[in-house]
Formats: sequence, structure tokens, C-alpha cells
Amino acid sequence: MKRVPVTVSLPPDLARNLHALRGTFELFTSVAILTETATTLQAKFQWSDEKVRQLLQAISKNGDGLEDSAAPASSRR
Repeated sequence: MKRVPVTVSLPPDLARNLHALRGTFELFTSVAILTETATTLQAKFQWSDEKVRQLLQAISKNGDGLEDSAAPASSRR
């Protein structure tokens, strides 16, 4: 798999909290990961639906989508 630097444009208040966006990394995501992320951000951090939607769109747009059963072995617990 070819590694490509990713540039993401997010509102400043979101970008400040996402330290990973400041470097180069591989971003893998799935429906299960996005669902858990949304639930956690809303329940624990009281993020608004709009703020969660913006973040999930950025992740989905820039990440490599995987089927839930196809997560890399290093990410499985």
C-alpha cells in the first residue's frame, strides 16, 4: 500500500484537538469505528450533531474504509 500524506481542512476548534492531523499516518476506518466515535463524542464530551458530522465526514473522506471484519491485525484487541 502506498503511503500518501493527507491534508484535512477542519474548523480550527476541531483541528486543535486532533494532534494526529499534524503528521503523516495511515487512517483506517469502518462503520463500527465511526459509530463508536460518534457515540463517544456525543455521550462523554457533549459534542453537537453538527460537530460530530463534520469530523466523521473528514475521517471518511481521508481514511481507508475497511469492512468491520477486515481491520488490520494491529488494531484488533
